[in-house]
Amino acid sequence: MTGKKVTLNALKAYLFNNSIIESKEDVVISGIDAGFNTSLTSVGKFRGILGDDLFTDENQAMAEKIIFWGTVYGNDKKFLKERIENEYKGRLTVEQIKRIVGFKFNGWGKLSKAFLELPGDCECGECSLIQALWETNHNLMELLSEQYGFKKNLDAMSRDVEKPLTEWTIEDLDGKYLSAPVKRMVWQTMKMLREVCELTGKEPDKVFVEMPREHEKNATRKNSRKKKLLDLYTALKSEQKLWAELKIKEIDGKSEADFRTKKLYLYY
Repeated sequence: MTGKKVTLNALKAYLFNNSIIESKEDVVISGIDAGFNTSLTSVGKFRGILGDDLFTDENQAMAEKIIFWGTVYGNDKKFLKERIENEYKGRLTVEQIKRIVGFKFNGWGKLSKAFLELPGDCECGECSLIQALWETNHNLMELLSEQYGFKKNLDAMSRDVEKPLTEWTIEDLDGKYLSAPVKRMVWQTMKMLREVCELTGKEPDKVFVEMPREHEKNATRKNSRKKKLLDLYTALKSEQKLWAELKIKEIDGKSEADFRTKKLYLYY
């Protein structure tokens, strides 16, 4: 983890320096050409800031979170900076945060964290899928065979994700990012959906969920375009009284709807 890429020569040097092989020249490593396609750019970036402290469990978890946020927020550095400051202001200096915000993270891996951390059994005992890949000589497809428990757990996860809405229970909403009021609305919608399916004998093509705001008493539009313009020209009366009064009369004679026209609004 000292460079951006791992070459075949770097791998041989690592194995030799750790006394795993006796000679770099005589050993034959098959299955790869000149090196590995996977790069270690993110490790290099954070190691340049944290040094070897990066490899503590706490800092690795922090780096993973920041990489995730950086990928989600994309080019919006403002949100990324705010998120890092809120979460890690005490652990990272202002200069470190500034450097991290300048990093560019994009793209998603083909294998999700949930998939790689699937529980199962193999010769090393109960472990996650990624742990089994590390500690055994089995490849991914071998570990996903019926012999081990990974496929069974993967199928159960897939059934949960792909379950039709008509089969959902209210407990299925517990794992979703929904507030209690929204959860109630969604559950009511699902119950209505079941009723529609039972009455029509088929599933609807689309489902629209509308959650209107509560009606305010004496609700009025605040700071409308017309009011903004009237306030503006009223403030100008002290400088150009007659001209401002003329414009105020013009504006007052028009409706709110007139000022939805962008050209008229910009004219005044």
